[in-house]
Amino acid sequence: MSGAPIPILNDVNSSDFLIETVILTSDRAIEPLELKFSVTDIAVFEHMDKPYLTGYITLLDSKRLFDRFDFQGAEKIVISIRRTEKSPEYIKTFYIEQIVKGIKVNDTSEVLTFRLVEEILFNSNLQNVNKAYSGKPFDIIKKISNEYLDTQIEKVGETDYQKNIKVIVPNMHPIQSMYWIKERATTVDGYPQFLFSTWAKTKLLYADLGTLLEQKPINENMPFMYTMNAGQAPGVNKFFGIQSYNYSKNENLFEMIDQGVIGAKHEFFDTTNNQMYSVDFNINKELSGMVAEKNSRQPTLNVSEDFKFNERSYGQLNSKVITNISSTGAYRIPEGYYSTYGEENDVGGHKKKVIAQALKAMMNKTPIQISVRGREFFSAQESVANHKTIGNIVKIIFLANAPGTNNNNPKIDPYKSGDYLIFSVKHLMQSQRFDSVLTCVKIANYTSDEFPVGTM
Repeated sequence: MSGAPIPILNDVNSSDFLIETVILTSDRAIEPLELKFSVTDIAVFEHMDKPYLTGYITLLDSKRLFDRFDFQGAEKIVISIRRTEKSPEYIKTFYIEQIVKGIKVNDTSEVLTFRLVEEILFNSNLQNVNKAYSGKPFDIIKKISNEYLDTQIEKVGETDYQKNIKVIVPNMHPIQSMYWIKERATTVDGYPQFLFSTWAKTKLLYADLGTLLEQKPINENMPFMYTMNAGQAPGVNKFFGIQSYNYSKNENLFEMIDQGVIGAKHEFFDTTNNQMYSVDFNINKELSGMVAEKNSRQPTLNVSEDFKFNERSYGQLNSKVITNISSTGAYRIPEGYYSTYGEENDVGGHKKKVIAQALKAMMNKTPIQISVRGREFFSAQESVANHKTIGNIVKIIFLANAPGTNNNNPKIDPYKSGDYLIFSVKHLMQSQRFDSVLTCVKIANYTSDEFPVGTM
């Protein structure tokens, strides 16, 4: 923690961002309070697996804010930042979830740190859903969001493969119920759906993994590149510097085998018709072709068929047998037919569940964290705040571990480099510095050690 308030009267030449407002309000207070002159640190977290933002804010209290406001954990804080004075606002409303700590810095001043959750999550926590819904998964999610959270959802990419289903939400909060329904949805190819919130948009995004992987990198012509010496950078290619990175606890094939997503038999027992649907899943057979179609320069699935046991590749082995109960026919009614939550009519439908599970496991196989300048993800000249973080593709380059790199024709590490999907972001604003820590994932590798240029 810096301990000193973030300067407010700054511009593009002196700072990476501008704080527009930090407004504190409460149902118990008469007047809202502007806190931007007391802010020392702001952290905001975006995550593709969460339809809400979280964060922290640290304030220097030298004006009796703490004892006069009487915090009880239901106060609102509206945070708005800009990249420059003429840039669009990035604005979000948070609730104070918890006072994390308070530390006296002298007799008359104290540093307070609050944990924040986005307004949509706090409002969701106040409500209970216990009713029946029917329709496509996305349609049900929209209904719940409109009814309980007054929030619109923007669909990105393909529609759900699943037919109309009927569910009774079993005493869940709205966001819990939306996440539960989302976990059932896939595309026709088995790509999972994601529901997430972003700093730039007021709507939630509902996007399938296949569509996200087809995107061109937002920094195609200026990749993020890690180099300890500017002289090693390719002379003909501009790049954004990676300040630091973390590449650890990766390539856990052992765990993936245990999860049943490399080679396994998945059984789905229909209790109504006394019928068993069996899926013999081989990750290379099922995923290699569909993944290669998404990015021509990154077509190689990062699970090789070369590893073998008793002359058979790992994907050909039924290392696990996993049995699931899947009833059918509960909602056969004169007006039409609705499937239950887990119901499918054939082996192909059940296989899509396994493919979605395997793709999610693949996303966790080779993640990388990079720290870069946060300002690059916030609009500068545009008229509106554009979304450039989670769910977007970025090109990341690491030079090959070889001496005598040719600056005009550098060799890259084709495994650590890649077109990565931004899965989560931690925005850190301290003093005049704005850093973003990106957790990026990929499910396939480059095939060449040549510096990648041009289209995907």
